[in-house]
Formats: sequence, structure tokens, C-alpha cells
Amino acid sequence: MVKPFVPQLVYVEPSALDYPLGKELVHKFEQMGVEIRQTTSHNQIRNLPGENDFQRYRIAKSTLVLGVRKTLKFDTSKPSAEYAIPLVTGCMGHCHYCYLQTTMGSKPYIRTYVNVEDIRSSRQVYAGACSTAYSF
Repeated sequence: MVKPFVPQLVYVEPSALDYPLGKELVHKFEQMGVEIRQTTSHNQIRNLPGENDFQRYRIAKSTLVLGVRKTLKFDTSKPSAEYAIPLVTGCMGHCHYCYLQTTMGSKPYIRTYVNVEDIRSSRQVYAGACSTAYSF
């Protein structure tokens, strides 16, 4: 059985509370006793706890950031020609062999976007470019 990801710390972008999912998640984490902090942007997470870079990185891997995805342009999922639907970014794993340890060094936290309907609506632009329509 896979253990679900439960963050130790949650940052919330103010505009995330304009969406039902943002409000629902904040309420859920408040009920669980998870510390919730405000941030100006899901790309600008500052003041992560920890006394050094190693500690801040480890804490960031158990940190969830709730934000609104403003860029609704989808990138292809290389090497295929399919498009990646961006609902979440980051990884909570601590795998020593993973190249993400170096490429995500400044943003190792998990980001989830609460404007799911906006993202879903944008996929219609790409459905014609692909041989299959995506459903999720």
C-alpha cells in the first residue's frame, strides 16, 4: 500500500483562496494541524525553516505550495509528442540518483495548482494537435 503524501508545511498564494479547491485544501490541512504560511507567489517561497541548505532542502521536500497556474501553455512531454498537463510540479522523493536533485535545487517543494478547471479548459487547444484527446 502506498502511503499518501502529507505535507509538514503548506504555503498558500493569496489568489489560490479564490478557488474552491484552494479553500478546501487549506481547510483540510488546518484540520490536520499542518502549519500554513502565506506567500506572494508559488514561485517565491522564502523563509523555509532550517539552519542550513541541507535542512531547508529536506524540509522543502515535505512542503506543499498551493498556487494558481497563470501560464496555460503546455509543453510537450519529450521524447514523445504528447503534451504534459501541468496540475502539479515537483517530487516528494529523496532519491539519491535522481537528476531532479540538481535541476530543482532552488524549488524542491511540491506545487499544486488549484485552478484545475482553467487548466482543463486550456487542453482543448492542444487536443486537435494530438492524435488522442486526453481525459482526466
